[in-house]
This record gives sequence, structure tokens and C-alpha cells, in this order.
Amino acid sequence: MEPTTLNASLLPTSGTLDDFPEIGSEPGRFGPPWAGLCISGGGSRSLSAAMGQLRGLSSIGLLDQFGWLSTVSGGTWASSLFNWAPESITEETLLGPLELDPSKLEWESGVPARNLSILDGHAIGSAATRVGIEEMLATAIDLYLSGTSVGELWPRAIGELVLAPFGLGDSPSRYFTWTPWWLKNAVLKYNRGLGTSDFVTTRPNRPYLITNSTLFYPPDPPARAIRPGAMATGWEVGYEVESTPIGVGIPPGFPLAGPPRPGEPGSSDLGGGWIDAFAMGSVAPQEVDKNRRFTVPVPPSRFRLSDAAGLSSLAFAYDVIDAAHRIGIHYLDDMVPTVQVWPVLNAAQLPRNAARRYLFGDGGNLENQGIMPLLRRRLKKVVAFVNTETQLSQQGPNQEVVVDSDLAALFGLEWDSAKGSYVPISTSSPFRFNRVFDEETFDDLRNQLWARAQVGGTAWAIQKKVKVYKNPHYGVSEGEVDLLWGYLHPVTAWWDDLSDWVKAAVDVEPWNYLYFPNYLTVEQLHLNNHQVNLLAHLTSWNVASTTRVGSLPSNQETLRAFLAS
Repeated sequence: MEPTTLNASLLPTSGTLDDFPEIGSEPGRFGPPWAGLCISGGGSRSLSAAMGQLRGLSSIGLLDQFGWLSTVSGGTWASSLFNWAPESITEETLLGPLELDPSKLEWESGVPARNLSILDGHAIGSAATRVGIEEMLATAIDLYLSGTSVGELWPRAIGELVLAPFGLGDSPSRYFTWTPWWLKNAVLKYNRGLGTSDFVTTRPNRPYLITNSTLFYPPDPPARAIRPGAMATGWEVGYEVESTPIGVGIPPGFPLAGPPRPGEPGSSDLGGGWIDAFAMGSVAPQEVDKNRRFTVPVPPSRFRLSDAAGLSSLAFAYDVIDAAHRIGIHYLDDMVPTVQVWPVLNAAQLPRNAARRYLFGDGGNLENQGIMPLLRRRLKKVVAFVNTETQLSQQGPNQEVVVDSDLAALFGLEWDSAKGSYVPISTSSPFRFNRVFDEETFDDLRNQLWARAQVGGTAWAIQKKVKVYKNPHYGVSEGEVDLLWGYLHPVTAWWDDLSDWVKAAVDVEPWNYLYFPNYLTVEQLHLNNHQVNLLAHLTSWNVASTTRVGSLPSNQETLRAFLAS
């Protein structure tokens, strides 16, 4: 029988690593080299690139060096499948076969490991062949006509298109959590009415996954989804929400920052930590005991993987609504979910901090790289895969190297096309709170990426002991970190080794490969098998190759040296 109440934990933070809920979750789970991996947003492009990047790391035995994995949007789709797909799907099936010699890849023939036309239906990248604005619209309409409430259409559509083929869909409806040990000792121990069948647990030996979305507060939320970059000022900047296997919430605390009048006495607080993921959507507790536990009625709907993945990728809902308007459909206008949330900061101080419904947005509405949660945890090393649609270029009178705008914002900069140079980020920019690194570090980053790309190699940049600035909006403390940036860009050394037959096949389909490997985020959301496989083979080579390009160390040497130093 379904329980009527849930007993859950309040997980507040003061910003030290020991406060984060995963630390101490299992003996010996986290430790040196205290490294994290982040995979940017980018729809099916990032999903496919992530499959190759994870494949490469797994194949050379480096994946277990990362305790944390932080993702946005398309990166979240990939990581959700990577972390929670059932063990009946083998690692090789999930990540696809490794082939580091591009000359052996074939377009329509050969063994599956080399045949670019073959993509297993249980490979992570196969999800890219099932999604697209048209597919999302059709699925949302079908769900609506079958009785799904409008406010749940987006996450349920993601559940159907991305998760369900891997056994992770919404039927049956299950919560998600951390390891079987955690489920038994931290969840079921306090909730006798629930059982193991009510939860999906992570695969063994997976990094702790943090998926990122954005919370926007009233009083005047927009009527529909907000596309990243389309925001203006004030409340539209929003707050970063972490969805993790253990807890969901806004880690920094923001006193009096919520409705009804932000900043004025009596207004609600925001953030302050996490609550158990399975209690997300509940009413606020009447009290919290000395062990930071509370009891609340069971929420009307379970918070599922499709909710976490859907909230992280909400930018595409905007395009679905636009597509619906073009065919005269307006009943999907409210499909962007609002979620009932209450603050960990000053919890149980009612009615001030009662649960309220807040509008959510894509993780990229704030910070598309997913690096903030790793800096927030003060990790020693971070590997950041920037799976962008923006190729490196030189622009302006001084031929400055131009990179993805989300990357520049981390250094407090934005590109001014009129001046042909980078300038301090505008005070009206939605990314104006994103600065965590120094401008001089940005120059070094751009120069390294460009230099490596120009000799035909993978666009890496290695930066040691980088100063991290205090950033209260993200709960980031002052410190330093070692960074290894991997930027998605054409790799001549890999491309030149492809067979003439593969190159010819690419040339006859310019509409599919004109922007390779930087497929367009929206216009190329739906990819075919060849597009997915080409990108994943490139990105696995970018990680695992032992080939030296010029005087550069190989990609594998670069990664091993960075993690070992």
C-alpha cells in the first residue's frame, strides 16, 4: 500500500565540502584526486559527444578518477542514461565500441564497431535519433490527449523519448536515488511503506551526478519557457538548482529573496541546501527534528528521472511551443513545469517559508557548462568538456580568438562585435553573475585552444592553480583549481585519417555535416546514426588516442598527466 507520508532529510550547507550530502554517504566513496567532470549543454550534439567522451574515459580506465559529474541539458540526457541505465545493458552497448583508428571506420559496411550506420538502440547516442522538435511536439500532443496534465507534458515527453527505451521511463513511476546501500540505510530505513521497487538506483562505480536547472521566482513569471540568453534583468536571472541522487535544491541560501516582495521583510527565503530527492514537490514541514529529519504528506506526483532531465533541458520546450503555434495549437502554452519548492534556509518557519510553485528553466539559462557545482565543492581538479556549436575563430581588428559565449561569461566577459573585442559583461546580461575566473586566465585559455587546433590536434587547454573568485550567487568560495578544458572543434589529424569513401559520403550530404562536429543545437536536434557515430568516434579519440600531433603529447597522455599531477 502506498504510504501517506514521507520521512526525509533536510540537508543544509554552509559551503564547506563536508556539508555536501554525498560526502560520507558511503565509506571510502570519495577521495583523491578530488576530481570532477563537467559536460556542457547542447542538445543531441552534447548527448552524442558525451557518449564518446565517457567511452574514451572508460576505455583507458580513467573514469573512476572522477568522483563527480556535473551536466546541463543534452549533457544531462547522456549522464542520466549513463548513471541509471539497468545493468542488463552492458557498458560497451551503452557507450558504443571504441575505434581509435579513423581509417578503419566504414560508412555502410564492416563489423559493427567500425560501421558508422550501425547504432545500437541501447547506446546513449541512440536517443539523439529519437528526439527532435517535431518528435517532441507529437509526443506532447499524444500525452495531452491521453490525459497528462499540461504542466507535466515536458518532463513526461523527455521520459518517453530519451529515458523509456532504456527502461527508465515513467511507467512504472519510480523515484531515483544513489546506491543500493544508500537506499537501504538512508531512505527505506525511515520509510517502511516504500520498497526497492519504488526506486531506481545508480549503476555501480558511477560518479556522483549533478544535473542543473534554473528556478525563477514570482511575482511575474512569464507565461512560457525562457530560452537561454533571452532574459533581461531582475528576477529573470534566477537561481541554480541541483538535482542529485541524494538531494535536490539551491545550495546557497538567499534570505528574503523570494515572493511576495523580494528583499523586503516577510518575504520568503530561497535555497540553503537540499532535501531528499524523493521528497521534492512536498509541502513545507511543520517542524524539523534535531537530526534534521521531517515528515510530510506524500506529494501528488513522484519526482522522477524525467523531471530532473526535463528541468535541465527546458530550453527546447520554447521551440516546441513555437512549433505548436505554427500549426494553430495553443493548449500547450503552459507546458513549462512549475514545481512546488520550499527553502532549506529557515525551514519550518511558516507561513513565511511555506511551499510555493516556482517556474523552472533550462540549466543553460544560468551557466551552460555545469562547472559551478564543482567549484562550489572546492574540488582540486576539473575536466570540462565544452560541447558547443561555436567553433573557434579569429575576429576583430586584432584577430582575437573567439569562443563560446557561455565560456567567456565565466571570466566576466562578452564579445562585442561592434568593437571586435571582448569587453566586461553587461550589467543587463543574464550571465552577469557568472564570473569566477580572472580575465588574464581567459587569454591563456583561448590561446592554448587555438594553438592546438591550428596544428590539427584536439583543442585542449591546461591551466594549473587557477584563482577562483568568491561568487555568492552560486555559493562558490575563493580558492584555486586545476582546469583541463576540452573544446569541441574540428580535428584535422583525425579527419585526415578517415578513408576517402567516408569523406565522400559526408560530402554528398552537406546539409548534415556542414557544421561537423559542431552540429546546430536546435536545427540539428534530430541526428541520424552516421551523425551520432562520427561525433562519438571523434570525441572518444579526443580522450583516448595515443597519437601524437606534432610536438604535442597525445590526448591520453594529456589526461593522465593532468589527473596524476
